[in-house]
Amino acid sequence: MIMINKKKFLGKLVNNFNITNLYKNDDSYNASKISTPAEYIQDNNNFSVIGLIEINSIGINYPIISKINDDLLKIAPCRFYGPMPNEVGNMCVAGHNYNNYKFFSRLKKLNIGDIINIYDLGGAKLEYSVYDSYETDYDNLECINQQTDGKKEITLITCNNIKNRRRVIKATEKNTAN
Repeated sequence: MIMINKKKFLGKLVNNFNITNLYKNDDSYNASKISTPAEYIQDNNNFSVIGLIEINSIGINYPIISKINDDLLKIAPCRFYGPMPNEVGNMCVAGHNYNNYKFFSRLKKLNIGDIINIYDLGGAKLEYSVYDSYETDYDNLECINQQTDGKKEITLITCNNIKNRRRVIKATEKNTAN
């Protein structure tokens, strides 16, 4: 069995899929697939990095992984439900809250109007403006509703480890016509 340091692997993942590398003008660079040791992938399939999430106000800059399972959540935020990045609908992204300033530990510090940048693999960056932040019961999944009236939305989901509840952040594509 291959043993690797999870912290070192996360560092490599973030460095390999940061915004600068993802969009540099190098035709040989391909950020659409990454393979990891089987210990990280529950069903032994490859997963894709489908984009990046950047929230400057709380220092978040991580790749978004295409699917979700317990092992993948240990290395980066994962697409939980909904469309791919920057498509119409409600893309739901889950990330761990380790209470240590990593992953989604600082989501509770987001305010209404804060900006969340989502970069997709096509090179597009969209800004989303936070319009709601709340806690809900652990098993309440109303936040993944896909009725967006043709808008692009994102929902960020993490745990509140103290209260056994979930923190939910809702954001909609920022109107760039102004």
